[in-house]
Amino acid sequence: MSKQNKAVFAACAASLIGMANMVTMSVLAYIYQAYPEVPQSQVALILLIPSLVGIFVAFLIGPVSAVVPKKILLIFASLCVACSGGIFYFFGGNCPIGLLLLASALLGFVQGTMASVPSAIISENSTPDVREKLLGYQTAALNGGSLFMSVLGGILGATRWQNAYLVLFLAIPVLLVVLLVLPMDHPVRIEKKTASGQKIPGRVYLICAHFALMFVCFYTFGVNISTYIITEYQLGTSAQAGIVSALQTICGVIAGIVFGRIVTILKKWTVPFCCLIVTVGYVASAFLTGSLAGCIIGSVLLGFGKSFVMPYAVNQVSTVSPPSKIPTCISFLMGCMNLGMFLSNYFIGFLAGFSGEITVFSQFSVCAVLSVAAAVLAFFLYTAEKPANTQSSI
Repeated sequence: MSKQNKAVFAACAASLIGMANMVTMSVLAYIYQAYPEVPQSQVALILLIPSLVGIFVAFLIGPVSAVVPKKILLIFASLCVACSGGIFYFFGGNCPIGLLLLASALLGFVQGTMASVPSAIISENSTPDVREKLLGYQTAALNGGSLFMSVLGGILGATRWQNAYLVLFLAIPVLLVVLLVLPMDHPVRIEKKTASGQKIPGRVYLICAHFALMFVCFYTFGVNISTYIITEYQLGTSAQAGIVSALQTICGVIAGIVFGRIVTILKKWTVPFCCLIVTVGYVASAFLTGSLAGCIIGSVLLGFGKSFVMPYAVNQVSTVSPPSKIPTCISFLMGCMNLGMFLSNYFIGFLAGFSGEITVFSQFSVCAVLSVAAAVLAFFLYTAEKPANTQSSI
């Protein structure tokens, strides 16, 4: 196996546990019951803390990887997943809530690390002609692992909620893959005399800002879909809401696998096209409310849109950045992604409030308008002449 194949295989394996915190979503109601004396707002932090910690870690992990080998970071992240799973499984329900919050913080470190480090590994160990396809595979692995953990965790947690966290021990074989397969990288040391020529291009910041806006739109759908189905339009129960949510992830896996072929067809129009299909998805969800058809269309289109935008943006950032700055730039990109997801509820709610009442319809309508604006921005940002690649062949 070549060095490139080893790096890609290990990066994809690590991505499988990148969204380990998704397990909590399926058993949070049981955790409320296990801690009746603790305010629900405090217990809910078990789900919120990984996102908060992930924002800071995603921004910081790039500069850290310039000093600490990425293999060491992936090893530590894998150990964090296993340790967190052990805390929830062996001590959940019998320990202070603070210990579970600590375990959630470990998953936040994992979320921030796995969002950027595997992508940076692939970018540094691939040539431009295959990078997009390989990043698509990594996105598919991230979505596939998220789906696997959510579904299997929900099944295992139905009998005893602590059992859901058994799926976090998937980190052990991942750890072995990283240890045995991933080559040890050596952080690039830049001499002072060349440091002035290694600045982050302004285009990177524009891509990151657009990326954050897209994930404001993407995340709003998942946050509101259960309310859409169960409460606002009474189209089904939590079972139907779970199926629609899973469809988005399944389509994300498929999109990651076929991304390399799609981008060869759409080329520089990939992101504007994705913004427009997100618009169609939100319009269908907002106006086709007589059955599940509208939200199913929305879930499918958003799943494809998200998993096309992510590897394309990562590849663009890798392309325009100096080689020594690629990890830092990808880290900043993923930090903006996490920030967009965290702020989505507040930002979309604020804009939807101008309609007089904050409903799922008003929020989806706002996202439809924002995705059109994102398509216009993407037209100017991505259809410009592509800068020369600064990454040397490996």
